[in-house]
Amino acid sequence: MKRLVRSAASLFVVAAILLVPAASIAATKKVTARPSSWGPARLEITKGSTVVWTNPSTFEDHSVKSYGGWRYRELLGPKAQATRRFREVGPFKYRCEFPSTLMDGVCDGMCGVVKVVRAGWPTGALLPAAA
Repeated sequence: MKRLVRSAASLFVVAAILLVPAASIAATKKVTARPSSWGPARLEITKGSTVVWTNPSTFEDHSVKSYGGWRYRELLGPKAQATRRFREVGPFKYRCEFPSTLMDGVCDGMCGVVKVVRAGWPTGALLPAAA
C-alpha cells in the first residue's frame, strides 16, 4: 500500500511539472550597471517576477528611471541595488539618467527594456529596441 501511495505521489509530481509551463513561474532576474550600458539591456520575464538592478561600482552613481508610460525612479549609489516586482504585462522602458539622453521618447545611451509576459504564454519573441 505504501508503495502504491509513493508511486501515485511521484506520478502526480511529474505530471505537475510537465503540465505547468516554465514561463508561468515567477522569478527574480538581475540586471547589472556597466559604465555605459545595462547587462542585459533587454530582459523578458513573466508577470509577477522581480527585477533587481545592481550597481557594482565603488565610485560611480547610476539610476533606474522609467520612461514611456510607467513611473519608477531609484538612485543606485555605489554598491547599491534597486528592486521592482512587475505586476502588469507589457514593455517597460528604463534608463540611467547620467550616461543617457531622452529626446522625443527615444533613449540613447544606457537604456533598457523589461518585457513582461503573461504566465504560461510563449516566450522568446524578439524584443523591440530599447528606444
